[in-house]
Amino acid sequence: MFKMKHLLQAQASYASTQPIGRVLSMHSGLCLVLFLLGYRLLLLAIYPLNLQFDEAQYWLWSQSLAWGYFSKPPMIAWFLSMYQWFFGEQAWVLKSMSTWLYVITAVGVYGTAYTLYRREVALYSALLFLTMPGVSLASMIVSTDACFMLFWVLSVWMVSKAFFEKWSAGWLWGGFFAGLGLLSKYTMLLLLPSCLLYALTEQKKKVPWGLVVLACVIAFLVWLPNLYWNWTHQMSSFRHLAEISQVAKSRFHFTELFVFLGAQVGVLGVGTSFLLVRYCLLSYVKDYVDTRIHFCACFFLVFLGVICVQAFISRAFANWAAPCYVTAVIWLSHRLLQTGHVRALNLALVVNLLTMGVMYHHMSLYSLFSIELNEKNDPMRVVRGWDHLGAEVGSLLAQYPDRYLLVDNRKHYTELVYYIKPHPFTAQLFNPQRHLKNHFHLVQDLNLLRGQSFLWLTQRPLEDAHHRYFQRVRLLKSFDIPIYPGKSKHYYVLLADQFQGYD
Repeated sequence: MFKMKHLLQAQASYASTQPIGRVLSMHSGLCLVLFLLGYRLLLLAIYPLNLQFDEAQYWLWSQSLAWGYFSKPPMIAWFLSMYQWFFGEQAWVLKSMSTWLYVITAVGVYGTAYTLYRREVALYSALLFLTMPGVSLASMIVSTDACFMLFWVLSVWMVSKAFFEKWSAGWLWGGFFAGLGLLSKYTMLLLLPSCLLYALTEQKKKVPWGLVVLACVIAFLVWLPNLYWNWTHQMSSFRHLAEISQVAKSRFHFTELFVFLGAQVGVLGVGTSFLLVRYCLLSYVKDYVDTRIHFCACFFLVFLGVICVQAFISRAFANWAAPCYVTAVIWLSHRLLQTGHVRALNLALVVNLLTMGVMYHHMSLYSLFSIELNEKNDPMRVVRGWDHLGAEVGSLLAQYPDRYLLVDNRKHYTELVYYIKPHPFTAQLFNPQRHLKNHFHLVQDLNLLRGQSFLWLTQRPLEDAHHRYFQRVRLLKSFDIPIYPGKSKHYYVLLADQFQGYD
């Protein structure tokens, strides 16, 4: 009865907004989703970008599937392995996996909003999510966020059905998807305190705690193989998480927090951020009694609050808080439709689309305004030149097929293994200090190749240090890879004979 009464009230409220602004139809919304999907896929295909070194690293992981990797759980490698099996390993194809995943995630946002409210809210929620600047960027790159966001949304959807439709199986499915989320990114753990905050503060809800515990057990069992992998690999994923979070270097700087919050405006969108503060956060004390608004707020505030604390005590990257906006856009869509601010909602979509256009076509804008591209103003600087470097080194490696490729930098290593054809999967990463800084340090031991000879790519000129580990080292070739007009990267290729070992 409560839900039926709530929906009737919502329908009357949304209907009253028609004279003020035109609500998008389902047909228009679906056309916009299809346009975004096709537009992004087309851009990837006709303006192919090189893989960034982390993207190349995930691809390389996907060639050797495991239950975990040094810096991340295994889901990104599993997804890539399956995706390239069907569609190939071209750079734009690999990137397009995220494009599809975010569209599927938007369907999950729609489902969650439909469970809480009705069709109009669900439609705007999905569109706001899919046009967020953070999602516009993430849809064009290979990242763990694409997998994580999918399972976060599916988990929240199942939990919402369990709370509001009394669907007992929702808890079990929520636990299963949460386990898959933990295999994607460890911040999935924040789902539990979000659920608990809502359950403990919403007195009208009788929570089946037995099912909640069972859901946690299911999530743990799905996650367990990755935990075992970490246990047998020096807890490397958790150590890396602590390192990038810099929890051992607490700074307690308000500046870091303000910078992080400013970056969130870029992730969510300028217009959407303003509307969220104006119509949701500032009225939350009054709207707290609305059980559905409170549900959205719990999943938004817990996630954002934890990452804000992280930013304050050490550091946090802008994308770390992105999952909190799943329920934020639902909350905002409902409030704006309820209060008759349809034009503001439509304007937020337009601003997001314009922002997307600027992001995707910044090169055209540079040309229009005669701005010279350089390392400081080029957001694509990290992907430039890798294909040319791969072609140059690949041609030299073909002349010495009996030698292993040796690289002393992880970025160069992952890019070269991808861009050299056929892929030199036997390539080695030089690590004389025996540091444990990446997955290849974890799984490779160059001492097992004592007596072997190498083709060594480095950015250091030939010096005495190079001779320390080999019987003989000599320069084969030095060359430049142009990046910008008047700017290039210089490389040396050495012939290193008979490796003597690190010791």
